[in-house]
Amino acid sequence: MLKLSTRYRYGLRILVSLADNGDCYSSIKHLCDSQELTVKYIESIIAILNKKGMVISKRGALGGYKLSKPADAITLKEVQETLNESVFFLECIEKPETCTDRSNSCPSRLLWLAVKARIDEILESLTIKDLCEASRLADIETIIASRIQSP
Repeated sequence: MLKLSTRYRYGLRILVSLADNGDCYSSIKHLCDSQELTVKYIESIIAILNKKGMVISKRGALGGYKLSKPADAITLKEVQETLNESVFFLECIEKPETCTDRSNSCPSRLLWLAVKARIDEILESLTIKDLCEASRLADIETIIASRIQSP
């Protein structure tokens, strides 16, 4: 039902690594080593993040990349939109034109629209800083619960 692209998942990992490095610049090599990803893959993701202004770069021996704003100001939804990635993959939700004429009254579609809205709400409420804290605490559920009101 729910599918996250590799680019989105790895983009989040890269941003968490940059956030953990604070105001220091991280080299591509450091990101490759810490995230166990290839140079080519990290470069492709970081190029998008840099072009869209989510990270900034600096050349030279002490150069690399760092977040362009505080980690608590970057939502997971913003990362999704920056990387132009979809978090919900059901075709009738992503491309309503592919559904039959009954799409507006389809109970299944209405359910998935509600689920998608909830997922979007969670992604909008969580930040890169939350992921940094969750990885240290191993407790993302508590962070989500503190941000999201039960319906």
